[in-house]
Amino acid sequence: MEYTLNNETLTAPEAPKLQALLSERQLADVPGVAVAINERVIPRADWAETTIQPHDQILIITATAGG
Repeated sequence: MEYTLNNETLTAPEAPKLQALLSERQLADVPGVAVAINERVIPRADWAETTIQPHDQILIITATAGG
């Protein structure tokens, strides 16, 4: 299956859970991370239950301090 993560097309043999995808990228436990799938924000409480679907557009944003 194919999906897009931050404008990069990726493939996976099966539909991964969002939590697993974030864990793989060492972002699951990082404060200030926000995720949207197809322009819909996914609350952190739903990450473990959210399955990535073929052709989903995923955007991961990490808040930074400064200015």
